[in-house]
Amino acid sequence: MPTMVPFFSRWRMSAGVVICAFLAAFLALVMGCAASGERETGTGGGGPERITVMTWNAQTFFDADESGNEFDEFKGQKSAWSREKYAARLDRLREAILLGGSALGAGPDRGPDIVALEEIESARVLEDLCNILPQRIRYSNVAFVPPSAGSAFASAVLSRYPIRSVTAHSVAVSGISLRPLLEVTIDVEGLSVSVFSAHWKSKVGDGDTDEVRLAQEQVLSSRISSLASENPEALYVACGDFNQSLADFADLGRGATESPWPEWFAQCTSGSVQGPEGSYFYDGNWEAIDHFFFPADARSGYRARDFRVLYSPPLTDDEAHPARYEVYSGRGYSDHLPLVIAFAKVN
Repeated sequence: MPTMVPFFSRWRMSAGVVICAFLAAFLALVMGCAASGERETGTGGGGPERITVMTWNAQTFFDADESGNEFDEFKGQKSAWSREKYAARLDRLREAILLGGSALGAGPDRGPDIVALEEIESARVLEDLCNILPQRIRYSNVAFVPPSAGSAFASAVLSRYPIRSVTAHSVAVSGISLRPLLEVTIDVEGLSVSVFSAHWKSKVGDGDTDEVRLAQEQVLSSRISSLASENPEALYVACGDFNQSLADFADLGRGATESPWPEWFAQCTSGSVQGPEGSYFYDGNWEAIDHFFFPADARSGYRARDFRVLYSPPLTDDEAHPARYEVYSGRGYSDHLPLVIAFAKVN
């Protein structure tokens, strides 16, 4: 069973913020040392040579126990969802994380250092995932904000390094309660790294307005500005499913905050990379709605490197589009493609 330790927000917080350290073949202390085979926290080393990060909307990732919040096709006696299909999806999630590490040069059996996931139903999913990953690279620290009432999913951050604090920033606009922004502070060998995991409102459905989208962006921008003010050399990574393209942002991706998408688009145009101009395929078009944002300068001592979209089978289907998960057939991975990036130390 996971050990749950509550963290209280320094700023707007939704109920139920927890940080989890999972027990497998070993005991990983949430506020202490890493498990066997993990890297210990540094004592002033200023961070490793590379820090690797992955973000992925895992698409309607429910666990095997029915709570009542599931989508219709995942609940009830006539549902095709089963424990067997849940186990198969877990294995595909494990596979995708290992593919992310491999794409960044970590080898075939080691995922990125930090993984942000969206559309996760429960801590049970994360516990089960951690327990099927190769033992020597299991994530000993996981931050998870359980879904609020009426919501089916939440975000999570898995870290190979110790998590020092977790904060959930809630937003409500015109009576609409939006998904909280998850902020996780991680001690990466003596370097403090702030990871923001976001899952913004879809443009499909009621309540999608410019006011709502601006409010979501302002919460993240405010936190980034505060970090920069407190420590101009801070390293942060904002990532997740923002449900909008770079052109839709008022501030993020411009000025002090950088996005890797423009360079990726240029490489696609020149043919230097073989990949899609987006991470999501809708109505016949690729859309870049999943993002990374990070400091535009290298005052943190790190530069962004090796951004890529994981764009190959089995994550793509026969038409080279995201292999959407279908509960009835049990086939597929997600309707989004994972993004990975590395931050390299500047010598």
